[in-house]
Amino acid sequence: MKRCQKLSAKFYVLVLASLFLFTSCGIPNFLNLDDAISWGKISTNNNTKLDVTLTIFTRGIEKITEVNTKPSIKFFYVLSTNSSTSAPPANREKVDSLYDFRYNLTYVPSLFSNYKGKLGNGISWSPESNTTAPGFYLYTKDDSTYRNFARMRSGVIDAEPDELGILVGTFAQGSSLLDKPNAYNFSGIPFMDTQVPISGGGDLTFNFTLELAKESSSSQIAIKFKNVTEGKSPLYFASYKRNLFPHSSDASDIETFRSEDLYFHQPIYNEINDKPDANLYLHIWATVFGGDGTFTNIYWSNLEYLGFIQLF
Repeated sequence: MKRCQKLSAKFYVLVLASLFLFTSCGIPNFLNLDDAISWGKISTNNNTKLDVTLTIFTRGIEKITEVNTKPSIKFFYVLSTNSSTSAPPANREKVDSLYDFRYNLTYVPSLFSNYKGKLGNGISWSPESNTTAPGFYLYTKDDSTYRNFARMRSGVIDAEPDELGILVGTFAQGSSLLDKPNAYNFSGIPFMDTQVPISGGGDLTFNFTLELAKESSSSQIAIKFKNVTEGKSPLYFASYKRNLFPHSSDASDIETFRSEDLYFHQPIYNEINDKPDANLYLHIWATVFGGDGTFTNIYWSNLEYLGFIQLF
């Protein structure tokens, strides 16, 4: 009897503590914008520019206001010698006949569920360090299991020796194309790559462009992000290791991106070397991020394919 009384007393104290937490800090709100977001995309100028419109409908704006959060957009990319998302990053005729099936780019959005979560219970993204910020990796293990997921390079374990897989990168950003690599940085919680401007009620329409940006004397290029809606100064996007992207198939141009990851980028590099007329494409996806994990859940929208930009 005394033991039951002690347990009841402890339970009572825990209940009081919980009530105090909610009344003193507020009740957490749940954020879900899945049915309140729409994307519009147009590829222009010979595959060198993407015009994008993000619409958040009134019901989404009302929810954002209710939970007092500020949504932002996060971009992810994959380098590929193929312009189609139904193809792998590089053609591998001599390796595994199942390669196309295992690693075409259509799997990138579905594997993003590891960030999004199943019930709005997403996890946060942050750079692996201040010099490298991968998005995630899809790879084959020695036991032939495929589309294994890893958030960090150190998480790619027991990888198949014969390079198979996809490296999904995130962009580093700078305020000027001429910035040296160490001037490019990574944006994390709460604003990610660019904040979505929320003001007033009604549907929100946010327009932006992504296009090639090149200094006349350089063979290296960045991706210029322009916030059309607010008319702000552009940002310049570089690779997940703060390198500019190659703009030709010359060995000196493509060596830098190959050396970023000798496992995942080697097949792309090999194909460019084997085929002088090979092209290189930057496939880009975007997601809306919201919440902070304290008084709201961490929310990611579905990963939306925006299109590709042809580097050369």
